[in-house]
Amino acid sequence: MLDFAKIEGTKNRRALPGERGDDMAEAKYMFALGFFDGVHLGHQALLKECCRLAQQENCETAAITFEKHPTSLFAGPVPLISTVRDRQRLL
Repeated sequence: MLDFAKIEGTKNRRALPGERGDDMAEAKYMFALGFFDGVHLGHQALLKECCRLAQQENCETAAITFEKHPTSLFAGPVPLISTVRDRQRLL
């Protein structure tokens, strides 16, 4: 199962296990990085591969996504298939 962490600078984000200062401080993570709008078959294949590689390397897995589509930074608003909450549920 993939973990989900919302990262917005240093406020309003959930700490990953290695940041808690507890016994999980030595945990290794393998991240899948992407926008994941809709979590289509290509995204699912990437996420499965991330999980497979993480298991092989004895790592935890997590997905990193973004609230706004990267293209919106240059071209204005981009229509989205899913909200951040939808992606969190789907991931």
